[in-house]
Amino acid sequence: MQTKKTIFGSSEHWQAIQLRNEFLRKPVGFHFLTDFPAEEKDWLRFVIMDENDHVVGCVVAIKKNKTSVRLRQMVIHEKYQNQGVGRVLLSYVENELQRMGFEIIIIHARKDAVGFYKKTGYKQDGQEFIEVSIPHFAMIKSIVVPEAIKPK
Repeated sequence: MQTKKTIFGSSEHWQAIQLRNEFLRKPVGFHFLTDFPAEEKDWLRFVIMDENDHVVGCVVAIKKNKTSVRLRQMVIHEKYQNQGVGRVLLSYVENELQRMGFEIIIIHARKDAVGFYKKTGYKQDGQEFIEVSIPHFAMIKSIVVPEAIKPK
């Protein structure tokens, strides 16, 4: 498996759009049009690919301010779920965001994904709410590197 940051409009971006559409949007009655969503131009995009360079997981990150970012639409193809692929992708993304200077990651996690995020260090922040007709919970994680272990 290979993790990487992708470029808007790249083949990996298109594959990620298709994956998000198939497993996140269609099941709740939404779908992307034939073009890339224009709002994504300023988003950070991350993927995980199999040995044949097919995108099997992805997530987007939206800068909220200088220190915080919100992850959205994380999905792993059903064929690769429960095999640690999501953990690998999330770990890569957290390290990249930390390297870029972000300190806080916010997620609106679907209720059925809360356990996954809790296992990876996210804390529930508030009560259940409905987003795109599905129960969600806000979750948050600090990715600040303690001064004692920062490279000199």
